[in-house]
Amino acid sequence: MAVPASASGDADYIEAKAAHVLGFLRYTQWPAHRDAEQREVLVIGSRALFSAMRRQSRSGTRLGYAPVRVRRADPDHNKPEKLLQRSQAAHAVFIAGDSFEHRYRLLAGLTGKPVLTIGDASDFTETGGMLKLVTEGAQLRFVVNTAAIAASELKVSAKALRLARAQDEPP
Repeated sequence: MAVPASASGDADYIEAKAAHVLGFLRYTQWPAHRDAEQREVLVIGSRALFSAMRRQSRSGTRLGYAPVRVRRADPDHNKPEKLLQRSQAAHAVFIAGDSFEHRYRLLAGLTGKPVLTIGDASDFTETGGMLKLVTEGAQLRFVVNTAAIAASELKVSAKALRLARAQDEPP
């Protein structure tokens, strides 16, 4: 799942990041009680990533039979309780950046829930997130927190997990 990455503000990098996130969702299975006619992805923060994911999902991205719906929440204009409620209703949540002050509380509220948590904060997997996007050299890769995934009701393909780096594994 390594995708060439360039400077973080670059449009190509944002497009690659969006493709990476949507691609990983294809390798995730949700429990039957979370089955839906569509899969909802909530992006907290990054307007650019939201736009790229939305554009890519409109071009036919499907997870199995289910189309993907991408929504965005601005952490500066939503109360933490509302963000948690919206996150728990989603199938996946991408939390952008290190600056979101309620990130730890949000991750704690999603622990054990069938919601795939993805982020790019420097300590994302160490603080309970499931997948962290990192740039290693010229590649965009995932770091995985297998304990967080195991605590949820999600099933992530072993093939996808082999492509990721475990959080305690050096880059």
